[in-house]
Amino acid sequence: MLRSLVGSEMCIRDSSTSGLEWWEVAIVVSAIILGLGVLGLPHAISLLGWIFGFGLILAAAISAAYSGLVINVVISHMPNVPTQYSQLGEATFGAPGRAAVQFVQFGFLGGCIVAVQLTASESLVKVVEACGGSLCTVVAHLIIAALMLPIMQIRSLGSLGRKFSIPGVISILVPLLIILIKLADDGVASSTSATGNATLKETAQAATTIAFAYQGQTIFPELRAEMRDPTQFPRAVVASAVLMTLIYSTVTAIGYYYMGQQSEPNMIDALTSGSEKAVANALLIVHVLVGYIINGNVMNHEVAARLAGCTSDGVVGRSLWGLSTVLTVSVSLVLANLVPNLGTILGLVGATFGYTLTFVFPILFWFKLVLPSAKSKSRERVVHLAVLVMAGLAIGFGSYAEVAKLVDVFKAVSYTHL
Repeated sequence: MLRSLVGSEMCIRDSSTSGLEWWEVAIVVSAIILGLGVLGLPHAISLLGWIFGFGLILAAAISAAYSGLVINVVISHMPNVPTQYSQLGEATFGAPGRAAVQFVQFGFLGGCIVAVQLTASESLVKVVEACGGSLCTVVAHLIIAALMLPIMQIRSLGSLGRKFSIPGVISILVPLLIILIKLADDGVASSTSATGNATLKETAQAATTIAFAYQGQTIFPELRAEMRDPTQFPRAVVASAVLMTLIYSTVTAIGYYYMGQQSEPNMIDALTSGSEKAVANALLIVHVLVGYIINGNVMNHEVAARLAGCTSDGVVGRSLWGLSTVLTVSVSLVLANLVPNLGTILGLVGATFGYTLTFVFPILFWFKLVLPSAKSKSRERVVHLAVLVMAGLAIGFGSYAEVAKLVDVFKAVSYTHL
C-alpha cells in the first residue's frame, strides 16, 4: 500500500499494480480519449471543409500535447506528487482553487459518464433490433448499469488501464474499419468542399466537436502517479496525441470523401446492413464501457473521499467504495434517461468544462507555481497568454453555439426516454 499525503489528509491508495510504462500510459490515454468524438468528425469536416477542418484537427492535436506537457511541468514543480487533478488547484489557490477545479472536473467527468451510459444503452437497443428483437431504452439503461457495478469495484486506475485499455482501443478501431470498408466498397465519392459554408454557430459547434475528440487531460495526474518512471510522462502525452491524430485523420478523410455533405453526426448510422450495424454497435458498447469504467474510477475516488475522507482495503473501506459506485452509476442512469441525444451532452461538456480543464486551468497553474521559480523566457509567457485568450474565446463562442443547439433539440424533441 502507498500512503500519499493530500493536503492535511492521509489517504490509502492501492499501488499493487503501479509501475505503468510510458507506452502503456499512451495506450490508456488513447483508449479514454479516442472514443465518441471520432464518430462525429466527418460531419464536422462537412461543415468546415477540407482546409479549415484538417487545420483544426492538427491544431487540436498540438494543443492537446501542449496541455499535457504544461500539466507535467506544473507537477514537477510541486513538492508533493499529486494523484488528483484537483490537488493542482489546491496547490495553486488553496481550498477555493481545489473546489473550483473539482466543480469543473467532475462536471466534465459526469458529462462523459452520462454520454457513455446513453451511447451504450442506445447501441444495445440497436443491436437487439438488428437481430430482429426489440428492447425498451430504459431497460437497456438498467442492463448497462448492472454490468458496470461489479467491474467498477476495481479501485486501482493502473490495474484498470492494463486490463481494459487495449480492448478499448480495438473495440473502436474495428467498428471504424467496418464503416470505412463499407464506404470504400460502395465506391462513390460524394460532393465535398475545400472551405465549407457553415454559419458562425455551425463553425463553433464543429470546432467544439474536434476539440472534444482530444479532451480528457483531467486524469493525467492519476496516470502519471501510476507510472514506473513519471519523468517519461511527456513521451506518453506526445505518443497518444500522434496516435489519435493518425486515426482521426484517416477516419475523417475517408468518411468525408465518401459521405461528403451528407455525413452523419454518428458514422455508424451510415451502415445500412443489419448485421454490420449490429457488430459495429456491439463493439461500440465495449469501447464506451471502457471509458465508463476508467472515468467512473476517478469519479468514485472523489465520491468515496466525500463520504469518508478516504478508504482502506478493509470491509468498511470496500463497502464505502461499493456505495460510491452505486451513487455514480445511479446518477448517470437517471441523467442519461433525461437527455434527448448524445450530441446535446458532448458539445456542451466540451465547450464549457472541457476547454477550461484542458487550457485555462493548466496555464493558471503554470503562472502561479512555475513562473516564480523558473527562468522562463518572455516568449513562453506570451505563448501561454495567447492560448489563454484563445481558450476564453472558444469557451464563449462554443458555449453560445451549444446552448443554442440544446434549445433547438428540446424544441424539436418534446420527450425523454423516461
